[in-house]
Amino acid sequence: MQNYLLPDWFSHNIPSFSEIKSLLPNRNRVLEIGCLEGRSTCWILQNFLEADGTICCIDTFEGSPEHTDIELAGLFERWQNNVKSAICEKQTCNVQVNKSYQGLANLIKDNESFDFIYVDGSHTAPDVLADACMCWGLLRVGGIILFDDYQWQWPEPLGELEYPKPGINAFASVYRDELQVVISNYQVAFRKLT
Repeated sequence: MQNYLLPDWFSHNIPSFSEIKSLLPNRNRVLEIGCLEGRSTCWILQNFLEADGTICCIDTFEGSPEHTDIELAGLFERWQNNVKSAICEKQTCNVQVNKSYQGLANLIKDNESFDFIYVDGSHTAPDVLADACMCWGLLRVGGIILFDDYQWQWPEPLGELEYPKPGINAFASVYRDELQVVISNYQVAFRKLT
C-alpha cells in the first residue's frame, strides 16, 4: 500500500502525462529526475510505462530549498516502499541516489537512451538548463521530454534564476531546430525531431 506524507504536487499533471502517452507509441524506457515520495514514479509504473518496461530515477531524496517547511525524514524509504507496492512483475526500476548531473553523467557513460524523460528535480534555472542539455543526448529521436513547473511561482518573490522557466526557455532556444513543442501549459514538453 502506498503511503504519502507530503502534499500532492503531482495529480494535477496527469492530463499532460495522458496526452504524452497518446503521442508515444513506445514507452519502454523512462527517466525521471526528481521523485520525492514517488507519486509520479508510481503513476508512471501503473499507467504509463509498458508492462515490461524500465524506469530510471534520480533524486538526492534530501528535498529542495522550497521544502524547508516539510518533514523529509525517511523520504527514500517511503519512495522505496511506494514503488514496491506499485511496480508490475516484469517492470524494472533503477534508482540513483545522487544529484541529477552526477546521475545523468552515469547514464551518458553507460550509453543509455529513453523514450520519455520527466524533469522535476532542482527548480533553479541553471540546474534545469544543465539537466535539459544532458537529457537531450539521452532522449531517443521521436521521444518526449517533459519539464514540470514551467509556470511555477514561489509565494515570495525570488530572483528570476530561482525558477525553472528561464532555464527551459534557454534550452528551447538553443535546440529550437531539433524539437517540437507538444505541450505548453503549467508544464512544457518537447518532442525530439533529430
